[in-house]
Amino acid sequence: MLEEEYKKLEDDHQRLQVQHEDVQKKKTSLEEDLNRSSRYINENVDLHIYKNQLENSYRDLKEENECCEREKFELQEQVIDIENQLQRIREERNQYMNRLMDTEHELKREFNCRQQLEEQLNTIQNQLKENSEIINSLRTTLDDLNLANEDTMRKNENLEKTVDELRQQLRNAKTESIEARLSLSNLCDEESFLCDELEERVDVSRRATISNGQSLFAEINTIV
Repeated sequence: MLEEEYKKLEDDHQRLQVQHEDVQKKKTSLEEDLNRSSRYINENVDLHIYKNQLENSYRDLKEENECCEREKFELQEQVIDIENQLQRIREERNQYMNRLMDTEHELKREFNCRQQLEEQLNTIQNQLKENSEIINSLRTTLDDLNLANEDTMRKNENLEKTVDELRQQLRNAKTESIEARLSLSNLCDEESFLCDELEERVDVSRRATISNGQSLFAEINTIV
């Protein structure tokens, strides 16, 4: 808009310049006519009147010329103002262009940073996914180990109970063997006549029983 106004003012300036030149030409012509008329003014009254007309015209033209000069000066001032405004606009445009370039560069840099961060985020997410899978696998393995440990503990408890029962059975067997041996000894004391007849046979049996009892006791003591 300012450029159009500037162009319009330039056109007006040129037009006024042409008018000024025309006025100057007319002025020169009128001055020449006035000079010629002055030489003949005393000779002809009509020339005197014409001279007055020329003088009036000259004054009018002079006033018009002064008016044109004033308009020309005003137009020149307007042209100077417009040129200054255009210069400021150019400077502001250059500043905006520089800011735009800086902004584009900053946006490009931020875009690159964002891409790098997204790549890092994807890598971290993949690593987290792998870690989660490893953790789940470890949890499953730990659960299996806990179950196996519980099963082993139950088996150990059952084995301990079985060992305790076997120990108790061995102790009972030992007690019964001792009681049987004592009963056999008492029986031999009460029935000595039978023992005399069966002495050889009983001695062999007792030796076998004692030997078996000693082996059993040794086994019981080893187990217990």
